[in-house]
Amino acid sequence: MNIYAIYISFLTLLRKEVVRVLRIWPQSIIPPVITTTLYFLIFGKLIGSQVEDIEGNSFIAFIVPGLIMSQMLANAYINSAFSVYAMRFVRSIEEILVSPTPYPIILLSFILSSMIRGVITAIIITIIAMFFTTISLHHAGVLILVAMIASFLFGTLGVINGLFSNSFDDVAIIPTFVITPLTYLGGVFYSIDMLPDFLKKLTIANPIYYIISAFRYGFLGYESVSVVACLAVLIVMTIASFMFALKCLSRTQN
Repeated sequence: MNIYAIYISFLTLLRKEVVRVLRIWPQSIIPPVITTTLYFLIFGKLIGSQVEDIEGNSFIAFIVPGLIMSQMLANAYINSAFSVYAMRFVRSIEEILVSPTPYPIILLSFILSSMIRGVITAIIITIIAMFFTTISLHHAGVLILVAMIASFLFGTLGVINGLFSNSFDDVAIIPTFVITPLTYLGGVFYSIDMLPDFLKKLTIANPIYYIISAFRYGFLGYESVSVVACLAVLIVMTIASFMFALKCLSRTQN
């Protein structure tokens, strides 16, 4: 295929995935927005008003970045996971794989559509958060960079899940029993300095902790761990995941 044909193939696949996300917006966008709004109301306003400031920030201001990122990651992941498995279930993915479209282009179409869903969710939640607290912006560059790489990473991980799942229940297992616990144990509601040494070590071993930490720095300027270290961990994980997903995708047709 020439470059123009590859470009058209990519836009076609991406458009199909984005249209699917927008068509089911009551199921894809509204639920995480409602859930996070309840977190803002209950934990932020009602309970948070009784909690002391954390690192010079009110409790609700401190948890806002983590809640935004948690929903962004979850939506990016579940979007590609369900999309890939659904296409495997109806065997339509075979039509794409036998086409001359390069596998990296096919993979990118799934990942970027997941990023779009994650970013849309994050923007809506950020707007809602403004009704509960003042949203500060310390470093827009870090904020955008972390959001893009993290949503790309979890979109990639979702593809891997979709390729290995044998049922729709399998698709939901990882988000429910792995991503959600790791997210909430990654410093969404607390600073790592508040933990005893044993729990600090466990938190440091949690990769999602670095994502939330860097994202929070973009909002508040609070740096519990070096932003450079966070970005390094994030980039290495993203490259490794993409290469593995590409390998898995190429073997699907074999």
